[in-house]
Amino acid sequence: MSSNDSLGFIKYDPDDIEQNLFLREIAMDKEISKYVDIYSNILASTNDNHKTIGVIVKDKNIGEYIGACVIKKSYYDLTAINLESAVHEKYRHTNKKYGTKMLSNITNILFEANNISRVVLEIKGDNIASIQTAINNNFSIDYELVELFYNEGYHYIPYSYYNKNYRHEEEYGLAKTKRRSIEGRSKNEISFYRN
Repeated sequence: MSSNDSLGFIKYDPDDIEQNLFLREIAMDKEISKYVDIYSNILASTNDNHKTIGVIVKDKNIGEYIGACVIKKSYYDLTAINLESAVHEKYRHTNKKYGTKMLSNITNILFEANNISRVVLEIKGDNIASIQTAINNNFSIDYELVELFYNEGYHYIPYSYYNKNYRHEEEYGLAKTKRRSIEGRSKNEISFYRN
């Protein structure tokens, strides 16, 4: 994957011992595991035919992994991507604002590499740090999804950031091609990233 600023975004490699050790550290972090299971979701990304992409984030200035992201094609909107992210506890409470930088950079990378309408974060209501990070990156509560989540019994608050450069497929004559390409597949089996 691309990189911006001092952060590098590296697709998860299940054979990379250093990445696996880092993910185990994240899995043991009680603050992260209270809100999201990044570890299991990244491990699952290796077996789901590109429905999910696991990404390890590295600070290139210090040469260390500092966080991880999980990118998923949305189940409820084919034009959106869901994103989960976590910063390792060692780097969480520094003045470097890693969470804000990770979210900003990965959102920009996703918008540049894909014709998607929005990036969606699903945040538990008591996760104040993630809510603040979302707001700092101009994400706002997605009231269109709030009702859907409530009706489904899903106890997360959806925060979305809309892509101002999104091209609606109907306007560009792409809808028929896309519909044909997803026939017989689940909604989220579509490859949505560049190698």
